[in-house]
Parts: sequence; C-alpha cells; structure tokens
Amino acid sequence: MADAELTNKERRKARKAERAKPQETATTKKRKSEAEPEVQQDADALTEERKEVSETSPAPNAESIDEDEEPPLSHKELRKRRKMEKSQAQKQGQSEPVKPSGPPKRSPFSVWIGNLSFTITSEDLTRWLSDHDITGISRVHMPSGVRSYENNKGFAFVDLPSQDQVASCVALSEQQLGGRRLLIKDGSDYTGRPGLDLSVTSNDSILGGGRTGLTKTAQRILHAQRNPPAPTLFVGNLSFETTEESIRELFEGSAQRRKKQDMDQDPSDDTENDPNLNASSAGIKKIRIGAFEDTGKCKGFAFIDFESIPKATQALVEPRNAQLLGRTLQLEYAGIDAVRRGASRNLLPDYVPTPRRRKSRLSESGEMINKSLPMDAREDSATHNDASGAPESNLLPSDTTPQRPSRKSRPPARVRPGAANAQAQRQHYAIQPASGKRTTFD
Repeated sequence: MADAELTNKERRKARKAERAKPQETATTKKRKSEAEPEVQQDADALTEERKEVSETSPAPNAESIDEDEEPPLSHKELRKRRKMEKSQAQKQGQSEPVKPSGPPKRSPFSVWIGNLSFTITSEDLTRWLSDHDITGISRVHMPSGVRSYENNKGFAFVDLPSQDQVASCVALSEQQLGGRRLLIKDGSDYTGRPGLDLSVTSNDSILGGGRTGLTKTAQRILHAQRNPPAPTLFVGNLSFETTEESIRELFEGSAQRRKKQDMDQDPSDDTENDPNLNASSAGIKKIRIGAFEDTGKCKGFAFIDFESIPKATQALVEPRNAQLLGRTLQLEYAGIDAVRRGASRNLLPDYVPTPRRRKSRLSESGEMINKSLPMDAREDSATHNDASGAPESNLLPSDTTPQRPSRKSRPPARVRPGAANAQAQRQHYAIQPASGKRTTFD
C-alpha cells in the first residue's frame, strides 16, 4: 500500500512500531538473510495452494456475505442520500407534501364557553357541539386544570368558520353538558368581566399602555388583590427586628426616588424647592406594628394607614417596597375591619359613623348623672337639690331633658367568682401569740 493511501493514524502506528522494533545485530541479519530464501519458497507454495482452492470451490452465499460485511452508513451519509433523493424528486416533478410551519391560523370568529364541568374534555365538547349542528370547528382551546384529575379550568375557547355559526352557538347558552348549564358568549364580548379601577391611581409612573392604561407590573399586583382598594396596607413576612422607623424609611425613600424620577422626566415641573418633597412623600399617617407584649419585638406583620387610596396604591405597586431587612414582604390591601380600626376610617366611601350609646352612672347620692352634660352641670345636679330631691332648674341648661328617676329597689348585683376569691379572708400560717384566759386543772 502506498504511503499516500495511508491515513494519519496508520502512519503514526507504523512509526511507533518501527521505533519499538529492536535493532538487529550483525549475526541476526546474517541468519535472516540465510533463512529468507526458504521462507520465500514456503510462502509462494502456500499462496499457490490457496489460489487452487478458491478456483475449484467458490464460497457459498457470496451475496449475503457481502451484504453483512457492508459497513453501516453514518448520519452524514444518510443526510446526503436524503438530500440527493429530494433533489432528484424535484427534478422529476414530484412535489412532496409541505409540513405546516407553526400553529394554525386562528379564526376571527370564536365563542367563549364557561361553567364547564372539570371532567369534560375537548373531544366531549366538540362532540356535543356537533350534535347541535355546530360544524367547521377549527380549534378548541381548553386550558387543563390545576389538579391532575381536572381536564379544564371551567372554560374553553372554540374557533368557528363564520359569524352565523357563532350566533347559533351563542343560542345554545343555558343548555346542559355534564350536568351543568353552559354559559356561551361571543369571544369578542368583554362585558361582565372584572376590570381595574383606574380611580385608585394618580401617579404617572405606574401608567402604561394597553386597554387598562397601567404597566404590566401594576396590573399583576392589582389583579392579585383579594380585598377592595383601601387607604390601609397590610405588610406581612416582616423580620422580628423590624421597627416603625425602618418601615417609614423604606416607604418614604422609595416615594422620594419616584418623585425625583418624575421631576427628571418633566423638566417644566418646578417643584424642586417644594418643602414637602422630603417630608411625608409617601403620605403615611400611622404605622401599627403587631408586637409581643413581653419583648416588644415585631410579630411579623404591620398595618400602614395612608392619607388616601391613591397613596396606598402607589406604595403597593412600587417594586422598591418588596424587600426589607433581607426578607420579601407581603403587601396587600387591608381588610375592612383593619381599615376601620385604623386612622383612615373617614376615607372609606361606605363608612357611616354610628354614635355609641353612653351608659349613665349613679352619683354618690344615688341620682342618675347624664354624661352628655358638662362636668360643672354634673356636679351641680348631684349636689344642689331641693327638699323634694329634684334638681334646681336654674342650674341645668334649658335645652336638656329631665333626668330619669332612679329605681327604688334594685336586686343586689352578683359577685363574680374572681372578685369573691379576691375579697375572701386569707388564712395565716404563722404561729400566732396566745390571747384570752388560760385554763388550768389542779
């Protein structure tokens, strides 16, 4: 085999074998030269015998042996063959089917089907629509449920070929499928869907584009709220080392940076010398921290009362307010009870103050004292009475009503168990000195 036909790997092996071959001595060369003619003769005779055997008896199943000995093709060779076959087919005019690229194009006519049972599949829905003469369905988009046994989330979108099919499908609303009455609407009908209340926002930094006019972050946070917008925020997952100053510093700092960014974006706004820029920028009125009674440390939550609902919304959607002392905060609108207990109860739109009924108490003389009167009038009405027991009319205001007479007989109040134990006489366990006359027996 010529040197040019060898691969680099074979050449390296040959050089390695030559280096490993021991050097032949003079005597070894002499012996080899003497034995070479005899070895050559034996080799020639063996070769002739093999030729005679191959000529007289050819190897059976030669074709099968050749097929077995054919080496397998590599991936590269297979790709080349497929490419050649494809090019030959195109030359001969044979058009191969073209695979669709990407998802099928959506139809502009669709319906939304709600109130589905979680056991309904897309095949069941398609079969039900076909039974009601709804044909030409090109797509059924049915998101799978959260749990493993839920085939849907209670709704589905169905693409139809024409507006007439959409009207026929909408007419099937209130029909039963799987034991539930379906709600079918046009896919482009957004009436009745919950939206965002844009009146709770008053800052341009959280405004964006789109149908709602808010940024995606603000939309995501506001959609996740369980309570209605309120001027009080609940802050959870706080560290035990959290203080009122740290919370105020976090919210005030983020509000000041946001206000500075708004000023940089609007150079015409001349509010640089505003004295309220560095004070109460976040609009915080009060911070109520849940603390332990013994140590006074934070229990892990707090309520923040703001001046208005837009101020609370700005602090809620502000991304800088998400971290405090290395912990991710849980920010959300507070419940109605927490808002009423706070300092922002007058900001609620549905809050109606109800006056509390004050209890009257007895004076030392047994007369009823009205707490709505001034202190001077109370003392005069209790001390300056005439012989009949009625208060003097000139000491009371003219617009006050006469006092209700006290009851003559009132049953004694029952003593509480705790008060009875506290008032009971205590036993003395110390040695007491003897008292009285000593008796002796003679």
